[in-house]
Amino acid sequence: MKNVTLHELGQLTGTNYHVLKELLASVPFTPGPNRAHIYNSVEALRAIYTTRPPTTLEDAKLRSELLNAQLKEVELAKKTKGLVPDGFAFGLIDVHIKFCARRFDELLRRGTVNREWIAECERHWGELYRQFCKDFELTLPEAQQQGS
Repeated sequence: MKNVTLHELGQLTGTNYHVLKELLASVPFTPGPNRAHIYNSVEALRAIYTTRPPTTLEDAKLRSELLNAQLKEVELAKKTKGLVPDGFAFGLIDVHIKFCARRFDELLRRGTVNREWIAECERHWGELYRQFCKDFELTLPEAQQQGS
């Protein structure tokens, strides 16, 4: 048994907020933060599904499959919430590479480093970058595949 909010019930059942309010009118709730209504999941789901029974077994199976798919989507959304989009990550790496290249050019102009040292650094970081992408099963963007 789990306590759920009206919003979570909407995501789980695919039911409109206003329809849920009507269906749960007789179900007791506890007040939550920001005026949320917290329901016992068993009682809430019983009230939602017993008020509109499916007309046929096929309808029930279809609705069950739909709800299972929606539940998986909710679970996936929770799991991927903290992930950074790959386009953003590769863009950030690209900005860092350009920043380092400008600094290397500056050091080269000052005579602090030579071209061989810069080329060695590029090879080393390129290998690390490719290994990182391989370890995490990432596909390099086309522009970076052509440049390597």
